Amino acid sequence: MNGIESTLASLVLASREPAMGVGGGKILILNSAARERLGLVEGENAGDVLPGLVLGCRSPSFCASLSVGGRRAAGRFTSLGEVLLCRLSLEGGDVEMSPRSGLEHSLRSALADLRLSLDRLGGLAAAREDRDLSDSVSRVSHGYYRLSRIVLNLTAAEAIEQGAIVFAPVELDMARLLRELVWTVEFFAKARGIDVSFKCREEELPMAADRELVEQMILNLISNSLLHLESGGAVSVSLTRSGGSAIISVDDNGSGIPSEELPGIFGEGSGLTAPPGIGLRLVRAIAELHGGAFLIESRPGRGTAARVMLPMTLQPSSMFSGDNSPYRKGGMEQVLTQLSTWLRSEDYDPRLTGD
Repeated sequence: MNGIESTLASLVLASREPAMGVGGGKILILNSAARERLGLVEGENAGDVLPGLVLGCRSPSFCASLSVGGRRAAGRFTSLGEVLLCRLSLEGGDVEMSPRSGLEHSLRSALADLRLSLDRLGGLAAAREDRDLSDSVSRVSHGYYRLSRIVLNLTAAEAIEQGAIVFAPVELDMARLLRELVWTVEFFAKARGIDVSFKCREEELPMAADRELVEQMILNLISNSLLHLESGGAVSVSLTRSGGSAIISVDDNGSGIPSEELPGIFGEGSGLTAPPGIGLRLVRAIAELHGGAFLIESRPGRGTAARVMLPMTLQPSSMFSGDNSPYRKGGMEQVLTQLSTWLRSEDYDPRLTGD
């Protein structure tokens, strides 16, 4: 998968609204919302779905009002070389468009344009072996991922709470998923003298869960711990089976959360800001969406312990199954986004976003 294809896949699969990538007259990639709400499939003739006026437009970025699958929609389109990124807001959908949601859509569109420019600049810097330009790209990339995290976490939490999110549990090995996440975080943590470990008595723990949401949840908990640690600190992630539930624990030996701040840890409030607890609010929402529960215990001066309980009786969605979930094509995106408040600009090597 080349850089443009990787970018297209990341942007399509990260969108919670119907989104697709079109190229060569065909639909190349779809997210779950486009499959579920519009009944579309990969390989379908793009001309049977989108008007010729849209497919023939040569503008790098444009909007259009159109009909897709018999439903009126407002579409936002971005050209990525020879392919077209299409994101659709369906009229008469489950959620009304508000001034705030319109702002969020605008931010997502701006982020997509910024990501495309960063990919092109990164390629140019590599071709020229220009270290100064590469450093600048890394710094801007860090800002891009920090803003992406704010928009992604806040909109995801609210979508779950409003019942407007596409929930797609798949069959997965939770032990393997957590092990891979911890190994990835450890790559960055070692350089700062922080130990990140994973413990699980069982080699495998098969169950059904929404892979993307679980990754967001775990990375948010790990990120929250890392923010309170210095060199010599430690984060321990563990997985145990308790009856019909899986218990995921994230413990650290950091400074803990002051008791007076506990009432506001879930980041409730209004406005498109990112309250300190927006990540924990998302963790709670994801756990409850799976039919589970979340608790956090703070021990000021001795660290924080977070526990997530997920039922192992959840059935997988018919949309995806196992490791074939297209979200896996996103590579490092989730890690670079959710750890962005802790990572440093120099950690954002453009090569990490490739496959």
